[in-house]
Amino acid sequence: MPRHRTDVDGLRRAARPRTTALAVTLIGLVVLVTGCGSGQLGRRHLQRIGSGSEGQVGSMLVRDATFAYDHPIEGNAVYQPGESVAVRATIVNEGSTTDRLVSVSSPIADEGLVRGEHTIPGGHTLTAGYTEPVASITLPNTTSIDLRLLGLNTALRSGPTYPVVFTFARAGEIRIELRVDNPDVPGEYCPLPPNGKAPKVLTAPPGRGPIPPRNPLPDCAAIPTSIPTVQLLDVEGPLLRPTWATEHDVLLGFIEKDGRRLVRVDPETGETLRARELENAGEDFGLIPQPDERVALPLTEPGRVALLDTESLVEVGGIDAVPAPSRVTVDELSKTLFVLSEDGSTVTGVDYERQEVLFRQEVQAGPEAVVAPGNDTEPSFWLVTPEGFTYFHGEQPEPMGTLRVPLSHKTFSSDDTVPKSAYFAEEGSSRVQLVEGDSRGGLEVVESNDFGETIEHVEAEPEEEHRVYAVTATKLISMRYDSLEVITTTEYRSTLERAGLGHARISDLTVGDDYLYLAVEGEPYVLKIRKEESLTE
Repeated sequence: MPRHRTDVDGLRRAARPRTTALAVTLIGLVVLVTGCGSGQLGRRHLQRIGSGSEGQVGSMLVRDATFAYDHPIEGNAVYQPGESVAVRATIVNEGSTTDRLVSVSSPIADEGLVRGEHTIPGGHTLTAGYTEPVASITLPNTTSIDLRLLGLNTALRSGPTYPVVFTFARAGEIRIELRVDNPDVPGEYCPLPPNGKAPKVLTAPPGRGPIPPRNPLPDCAAIPTSIPTVQLLDVEGPLLRPTWATEHDVLLGFIEKDGRRLVRVDPETGETLRARELENAGEDFGLIPQPDERVALPLTEPGRVALLDTESLVEVGGIDAVPAPSRVTVDELSKTLFVLSEDGSTVTGVDYERQEVLFRQEVQAGPEAVVAPGNDTEPSFWLVTPEGFTYFHGEQPEPMGTLRVPLSHKTFSSDDTVPKSAYFAEEGSSRVQLVEGDSRGGLEVVESNDFGETIEHVEAEPEEEHRVYAVTATKLISMRYDSLEVITTTEYRSTLERAGLGHARISDLTVGDDYLYLAVEGEPYVLKIRKEESLTE
């Protein structure tokens, strides 16, 4: 589903400035030291960029994880069977709920040791295994503990990786491959700015070189962080119709758990921030933009579209006399809600500012039909069915072009910059196509690109990002909105397989400011995939 945008001033509007989420990543990579070079900088002004492994489960982030070793490496084995090894790591609770590190374990050791205060309140950090002064000395909300594996049953060598399982009381467990820290490769120390926070450094997707910060500090190389490209959020239940609300930076969606509920989900942790029980709700919902951002929720039984406050999910208004509303889409240019009836027979147009019905159009499209915005100053919409799609336009919208192709509504997305323009993939096809209005008043395909894998979802964001996204069974593809030329490809299937979800499919997606969110069908998880744009800001 499309995300919500604001400030509609014309067909092409300026992009909203983005705020790349730093979370607490920078703290997780900082080790403060006492001096460097000429000795003019104190421990509050230097950082050591870690080179360890990382992983995430729920709101718990494990960063810079390695087996500590502080002597020159000589010979083959670094640690011998029977010895113990210290685990170095920075663990950050990105959520608001307290969690606890229950254990650290590995098949290469008899047992694990967690010594020290290992409760982790929300926003708190644990550090372990650092021999130099660490963040807990100079940064608030940080505790130092000791993590060890006892009784190694194999020799540890410099170079190979060895599995370690971090288990949390609430978030669950995560398995990370760790290497022995190589003291022969010195860490890089960089000046910190006056506020004591580490500078933002970024990393590229797999296969591409790292991109440095725009303004790297003097004498500080552009070392990439370990922010993962693909993360897996643990949510309360399978998320249906995920929708990004830009003004509140949250995910909205339905969860079917003891009845249907509309939920607000924290995009960092997956936690449910607020929920509203629903009765007789339709198949989806829409977001009406500011100045009064609202959720437009169709209620089939009373024949009403309820308007909910996006933050509280409390009803603040509504439109009555809408025939059995089931699906709704929002056209910001014409300031119109297009509401499709449950049986697919009628589209009702509603002026969402005046909250009054503008028209009713008989379409007789059937219960599998959906509507999408036509993106024009006059009311216009796309009617999408399994047999194809039709463009409607005018004060009493009439058909203005039809393309007959086997289609799923999940592989259709309208272009929000040009009227009578959309992207689609035929059912079972590996091609994404761009369709526009032709000189005869109909529709024609003007661009096409074949990706060699069946396209399961298409989502367009050409207005703000000049991007169109396609999802296959294994990857997310970003392409140019005009030529469909590939910009980036991100493989996500391996992330699902590591979580035991190799069988799972993607049910829907939404585009956020810095990430895309892919709901996992039938499972309480959402894939969070970092955008290519966030690497350059």
